[in-house]
Amino acid sequence: MTQNDPAVLRRYAMGLWNRRASGKRLDPDVVHTLVEATFRLAVHPDTAPDEAFALLNRARHLDPANPKHVYHLGLLRLRHGRLAEAAEALRDAALLAPTSHRIWAHLAIVQRRLDEERVGAAGYAGEFRRRAERISDAIRDGADDPDPGPEGPDPNPHLGVAAVRLDRGGECRWSGVRDLDVEERLLGTPSERTRDRLLAELTELAPLARRRPGGTAAFAVLGVQWLLRGYPAAALRRLAEPLPATGPAFQLLCDVLDLYEMPVAQVPARLARHRRDGTLPDFLILLLHRALLLTRPLEFPDLAAHQAARDLLAAPEEPDPAEAAQCAAALMAAVRQLDPMPVERVADAAPERADGTGTEDLLLKLEAGTARFKEHDAALLELAKALRTSAKTAGTGDHARLSGDLAVLEETAEALKSVVAARLADWDAVGRAERKDLPPEEFQRRYQAVKTGLQNTRHGRTKKQLKQAKDALGKVSGDGTPEPTGEALGLREAVRSLLAAPAEAPEAREEPGEPPRPRPEPAGTGRDLVESALAIADAAMAEVFAQAHATLAGLPPGEAPDLVRREVSGREAEAAYRLGRTAEARRVWSRMLAADPYDIDVLHNLAMAQTAAGDLPAAAEGWQACLSALYALDVATGDPRGHAAERAELHAVLAGAFGTAALAVPPQDQEGPEAREVTAVLAAAAQVAAYERHLRLELLNRRVAGHGVRLRLGVSPDAPPEVLDAARERAIAGARTACAHLPGRIAGPFTLLCERVLADDAPPRARPEGAAEAEEKTHTDLVERLLGEKRRLSGLLVKDRTWCLSVYSGDVIAGLARIDTLPLDAADDATVAIVQRTQSGADPGTLIEELNRLADYACRVALTRVLDEAEGDDPLFPGRYKETGESWVRTSVPEEYLKVLDDPAVAHPRLVQKAVAVANRSRDALDPRSREVVERAVGTLAGWTARLRGASGPPVLQGELLSVLGRHDEAYRVLDAAAEAAFAPDAAGRIERARIHVDFAADDFAAAVPRVRGLLAAGETDELKRLLATAYRGWINVAPPAPDPADIDRDFASWTDPQSRRDRRFLMVQAELARLGDGAPGADVTAAMERLLAADPGNRHAEFHRVAGLVKRLEELRMRERASQGTERRRHYQARVTTLDQCRKHCEQYLAGTDDPDDPHAADYREELDRLSRRLRG
Repeated sequence: MTQNDPAVLRRYAMGLWNRRASGKRLDPDVVHTLVEATFRLAVHPDTAPDEAFALLNRARHLDPANPKHVYHLGLLRLRHGRLAEAAEALRDAALLAPTSHRIWAHLAIVQRRLDEERVGAAGYAGEFRRRAERISDAIRDGADDPDPGPEGPDPNPHLGVAAVRLDRGGECRWSGVRDLDVEERLLGTPSERTRDRLLAELTELAPLARRRPGGTAAFAVLGVQWLLRGYPAAALRRLAEPLPATGPAFQLLCDVLDLYEMPVAQVPARLARHRRDGTLPDFLILLLHRALLLTRPLEFPDLAAHQAARDLLAAPEEPDPAEAAQCAAALMAAVRQLDPMPVERVADAAPERADGTGTEDLLLKLEAGTARFKEHDAALLELAKALRTSAKTAGTGDHARLSGDLAVLEETAEALKSVVAARLADWDAVGRAERKDLPPEEFQRRYQAVKTGLQNTRHGRTKKQLKQAKDALGKVSGDGTPEPTGEALGLREAVRSLLAAPAEAPEAREEPGEPPRPRPEPAGTGRDLVESALAIADAAMAEVFAQAHATLAGLPPGEAPDLVRREVSGREAEAAYRLGRTAEARRVWSRMLAADPYDIDVLHNLAMAQTAAGDLPAAAEGWQACLSALYALDVATGDPRGHAAERAELHAVLAGAFGTAALAVPPQDQEGPEAREVTAVLAAAAQVAAYERHLRLELLNRRVAGHGVRLRLGVSPDAPPEVLDAARERAIAGARTACAHLPGRIAGPFTLLCERVLADDAPPRARPEGAAEAEEKTHTDLVERLLGEKRRLSGLLVKDRTWCLSVYSGDVIAGLARIDTLPLDAADDATVAIVQRTQSGADPGTLIEELNRLADYACRVALTRVLDEAEGDDPLFPGRYKETGESWVRTSVPEEYLKVLDDPAVAHPRLVQKAVAVANRSRDALDPRSREVVERAVGTLAGWTARLRGASGPPVLQGELLSVLGRHDEAYRVLDAAAEAAFAPDAAGRIERARIHVDFAADDFAAAVPRVRGLLAAGETDELKRLLATAYRGWINVAPPAPDPADIDRDFASWTDPQSRRDRRFLMVQAELARLGDGAPGADVTAAMERLLAADPGNRHAEFHRVAGLVKRLEELRMRERASQGTERRRHYQARVTTLDQCRKHCEQYLAGTDDPDDPHAADYREELDRLSRRLRG
């Protein structure tokens, strides 16, 4: 199989695997295709690590005899730092191929990494390191069986079996072991001894480059590492001679060597050119910039001395002269350590020829000189091209700079031409010299290469570019002194030095930066001496970072240059912060954030600095910005798990920060001062909200970070499907609630991502060993933490007696109600198991329910404490009781508990209950004994009214009992005072009802009607409707003038229930009759009823009283008829006959109608009109 396209490989691997998983039989060739496609997909660079692990395990399962599958599995584990698993896989591969030097070499690497982990551990004596060395030695010696036997503390009994190699036996079959050994040695501290060993090993490797596939590239990698570790460049130049002089690897090595050998002033421009041309990898540019240009420490070497100096200056007293001198000396010693460090930390080894006149030495010098010449020639052409481009678009302000560069570059071009002529003549003489130590053909090849390099110059192209630049610049007006740039001047000086140097002398590399200037020495004594030394130290640090930033000025934007800039700025901020200049550090970090608002490290550092400075608002904002960036990064990648663990840790810290520490006290600090502040913190709504928000988001992020069902859903993976579905719905609902606390632009997208992760019911992909156990422990820790905090809060509610009767009592309950929104899940078997383990004998479901309702528990505790205090004699209790009630109202404590506080049972002793019963039985005047009971109850209630200030229950009952005693004015005063002091929202309604009852007792029904109307405006109830009807009845019957029927109609018009219609009709009729009076003429009564019937035809009361009015009219007409004669008598007679007909008609009409069975008057009306009808018919 030759296919390497991941899409095609995935189609083969997954398609064939699904066929096999479905039970279909595959031919051996097809199985081989499946195995190979699976393997190639696993090792493809675009395959995610988790999927690669699963695919390699699958390939190993399909073809267990092939060592490459388990070998690559070991490599993958090694790459991800899973050393124990990597060692196990590579040992398995070694069992399958015991003579494979490649496998044993990587097993040696694992042994070295294990040694690095175990160094310093108790009982470890370097077994892994010695085993790695024995393996490497065996491979280099060509041993057919490199197995060294026991591998340290944990030997593998399966290894150690003798093996025989059938081909190439007795020789090293994987030369890469030499590269690995060199790499391991390069990781050590540079020294002359290590240099000599490395030189010997690299000298052996260099000739192999021609024979090994990728040999030049391998040597180039080692060579770059050699330079970066501070070993001499000249030695590497000699070592690279046997390498093939073509190819990108050799060119890369030459480019890096040139950077190490050129003047340091030209390094920034050369790195910038490599960055633009892409001739060096970005990461290598970063490392070279750091090694060649950042040679000064980016931190102050002696922070303790700097801190001591600041402390001496901050002290009010004059420092001791000896102490001041010692402090200044320490500062100056630290300043001297800020000088540039040499790029080559180890000197070159002594050459074999002391006189330097050998042919090899001459050729090396010729080649080095030619390389420098070609470098300057190329740099000159690049500057000429840039000058031509700039001249075409130049303005007046650019004339001085461009004209200066033009003059300098023309001079440099002529100087470089002179170098060519002089060196060709000198080197022709060298070519004719006697040469005994090199074969003639090799000498001629290398000599001709040098000569050709000198002859193939870019002089003509450079002159053409400069002429075009000069022509373009001639069109730009400008005057003033030419001001050439530093880059042009530096190139001119480099060419001049090349012209002045003898042909055979290699150019010496200058040290990075300018020669160190003499530093000023601190002056004065005592405080002045310390101030002077501190100023010198601060100036030195400022110079270090100014030079570091200057080296970055010419680098174009890109990943590598930006990383260097970020490192320099970050180290600058860190140094400023450590030196006590926090404001400066915060400015640098803020500047870095302007370039990258989502730089997590910078956000974290800035938040830490603001926290340490005590700027709590800014610190809280900084930590929130850090969290927002972590969320935004995962939203951008479309996976909420990327930074979930980091966010969870940060939320866990912030849940106990900024005033909420008392709510997150660890178990070992339960008796500390912070634990005693719990109720005070619970009373602060903003702090409780922050605690609940961070804790909820911590729980969400820990769930999202998990791959297993246990952590994500909180139930066992083996739970029934319906349990899993219910748990998934709860988890998604919890995610939505938690994400509502996130910033608006993040909340929506992050919620969708969390829902997608939580709804995923696919089995987790291959994970590291122990991952499931780790997630199980994480889930258990979360449950134990939440359970412990709820139990602690529950206990503190009883232990702290101050909060129950206080102005913040309701705030504490509200805070607990917010914490109750983070419930323990009774469906989670882990939660149940933890409860059973920590609370033996308790029913887990009951306890979990109680802990999920801490606010209810707090209400019960508070009521018990408050009512216990009510029976005491504390003079401050009434005021505190009222404040407590007001706080409960303000924070919306559940109504069931507020009602108890507004009308506690303690205010209703047996005496009061007996008085109420007496009052209910006594419809008329009280007998003396009953009156005494009621009066005694009134006195008791008066005491409770004063004691329970703000409660409406005692004064309402007191007022009603006073009205029973006929002390109406006193009852009104009690109720008015209660209305002014009441705290319960519905107390006003209760008090107003009591006033209505007092009105009824005082026969002041007219006053009761508007009171009932006011209550009805707040909310209609059947009770209030009945009260209104009673008030109107009393008003009509007792207190003339009677109410206006229109008012009654308006009050009852909107109610359509039968009873309201009956009351309205009856009361309107009674009001009309009362307004007419008992002596009203029958005609007036009839007319009034006709008006009511016109508006309400079904009013049976009006129909009855209309007939009654007609009967009264008949009597009036009969009396008038008897008292008159003649025409007047006949007129009255005719009127009486007409009225009689109307009376008979309306009477029959009423009797023909249907009575309301619930109307108490209907039967009487019908009986009376039935008698009237019979009389009228007779």
